[in-house]
Amino acid sequence: MTTDPVRNHNQELLKKLMPGDLVKFPRGWYTHWGVYEGNNSMIHVAGVFEESVLKHKAEIKREDFYTVCDRDKAYSGNDMDKEWEPLKTADIIRRAKANIGQMRYDLLFNNCEHFAKWCRYGRKSSEQVNEVFQFMEEALIVLTVELKTLLKVEMHNESKRLFRMATDRNQTHNLNVLRSLKPGDLVKFHRSLYTHWAVYEGDSNVIHVEGSFCDDIKRHKVEIKREHFLHVAQGDKAYDGNDMDDDWVAVDTEIVLQRAQNSIGHWQYALVFNNCVQFAKWCRYGLRSKKQNRFTCDQHVGNSDQINVCSLSG
Repeated sequence: MTTDPVRNHNQELLKKLMPGDLVKFPRGWYTHWGVYEGNNSMIHVAGVFEESVLKHKAEIKREDFYTVCDRDKAYSGNDMDKEWEPLKTADIIRRAKANIGQMRYDLLFNNCEHFAKWCRYGRKSSEQVNEVFQFMEEALIVLTVELKTLLKVEMHNESKRLFRMATDRNQTHNLNVLRSLKPGDLVKFHRSLYTHWAVYEGDSNVIHVEGSFCDDIKRHKVEIKREHFLHVAQGDKAYDGNDMDDDWVAVDTEIVLQRAQNSIGHWQYALVFNNCVQFAKWCRYGLRSKKQNRFTCDQHVGNSDQINVCSLSG
């Protein structure tokens, strides 16, 4: 049974709630969200954890406020009102009611917080997910630094590195790939821990996001450069990167090259949302995807030659 202090707290909150308000329920390791409909009624994403996360199934339900509270305290969830303008109350309630029923659930991209904020603001966002990505990015920084220390990675000067590339066993493979490339093609270079992407410009040059991997993550600043194909390969095997041509329509070669060339210079880098994969695919397809972290953002850029940072906000 709910303890009296918790019950009293929730009763006081309920008196202040207005239809269309968001309500959050901290559950310990996560926070549940819902939309207050009025008359002690909540509309929220309900489901058993195993069903929701593992089978991507959940249900949007109308339930009594205290049923949703269970044994936890409830709090107002209108935190973003100071940054985002809420929709009209009637529109918020209409959105919530229209979606009652089965839904396809996704822990990272379509959860209870995404649903609630979409109802109130018309955009999907989850601070819980953003915090997870931030933690992963910071952990990767630490891991990368530790790996560099452990392996005692030493930087070679340019002449030694180019000599190594010239004698590397992958050289023949890369020269064959280079001969097959056409301007506007995407190229991917398989590194040990990740895959680097670039746009082939022609005359053995590629345009790509250049910088030290560890420094890129820490400083969020890199440079888009034009460099020789073999220089970028660094002795690693290169492959044709036009894998998505069967699913996405590539823009004209002239536009691909124009986007790449116009972007040369300093660039705001983000490991999860604005990296070399998304730059290359934006140039060729006008949208960006990063399968390396299983995140996809089908955001059309239109005729713009400038890259906008992609975010989880819908």
